[in-house]
Amino acid sequence: MTPIKAKAGDAIRIDKQLSEGSTRTSGPLDLTGKTVRVYVQYEEDAIVANTEVEYVDREQGQVAIELAPSQTSNIGRHSIEWVVDPQTDPTTYPADGYDTLETVSPLDRELTPTTDVPPDLTVTNLTVEGDVALGGGNLTGVETLDATSLDADGASVTSAPTANTDVVRKQEAELKADLTAPDGVLQSSQVPDLSITETFTVTDEAARLSLNVQEGDVAIQTSNNTTYIFTGGDPAVNSNWSTIQLDVLEAIDGSDITPSSVTAQSVNTEELGTNGFQISNRSDKTISSGSISVSENELYARVAAESGSSDTLSTINGTGLQFIILRPSGDSITVDSADNIELDSGSNVTLSAGADRLVLFSNLNGDFFIELSRSIQ
Repeated sequence: MTPIKAKAGDAIRIDKQLSEGSTRTSGPLDLTGKTVRVYVQYEEDAIVANTEVEYVDREQGQVAIELAPSQTSNIGRHSIEWVVDPQTDPTTYPADGYDTLETVSPLDRELTPTTDVPPDLTVTNLTVEGDVALGGGNLTGVETLDATSLDADGASVTSAPTANTDVVRKQEAELKADLTAPDGVLQSSQVPDLSITETFTVTDEAARLSLNVQEGDVAIQTSNNTTYIFTGGDPAVNSNWSTIQLDVLEAIDGSDITPSSVTAQSVNTEELGTNGFQISNRSDKTISSGSISVSENELYARVAAESGSSDTLSTINGTGLQFIILRPSGDSITVDSADNIELDSGSNVTLSAGADRLVLFSNLNGDFFIELSRSIQ
């Protein structure tokens, strides 16, 4: 039997017609209802294929097998055996031997590059590994030049679209920051985050405006206990300074202060005053037609009923107030959430015990009061 020849490592299709006898004159083997497996063994080593065949024409006994490159990678002789009904009553074909596959070595595809020096080259991207010397030749139209070591003595390199670009080594280029054109300023994206802020303590505004500062520097001005931050521009211009760290209690009337100007003090509700919230003056008020009148310094009011018995307070008249503290003088007082008084949840509150307190906060005009806190025994 003539061997089948193929290149090692190629995919191979083998077609076979199984016959009744061992000669070419025998008739085809009818494979209807039969199972055929094919076995391919390389030399005396191992089976490289053991699979059921492809049935091309069962009645004519025509079958086929596809061998993958991994199954033909060995160079040499392969024996092929076709087995009909291998699980029940196996019959092998050919009956008097084996079909043969001979795999031969493919051509040597390794190419040897020429040592001739090429003429001028026009390239878009050039990547160089190792050392390359340009022996007088020119590179033109190079947009990207990636070289570990480049000896350009006696040669010229022009780059598109920008001409006359210097050639630098890759390692050196990676260590350099880029500059913006045309002023040569460092790109902000390549500058690391910096946090260099100085704090100055000055006596007054004139001293602050004479400081040599940078954007973000802080100045503490002791004349008004205010902290400022320089926002940029000319430090001698006051509008280039912004106040920071406002305290709510002292900023109510619009003044700017720093936390250092607020000190914790114990508050005696019997002696509250305007100096540091300790008030020493207490005013006695009597409700008249549902209202009382208070002045700027009367921040602590003991309220009595108009008729000498329980009474209702609906309106407070006063100007320049920040807040007022109310307590009953003996009679039960009901503060009504009406007119210019706004209480929590909109409901009235009754002050009956001597220790009861109601703190109201007002706008500067003193024409509207909102409940700030209460203490009811």
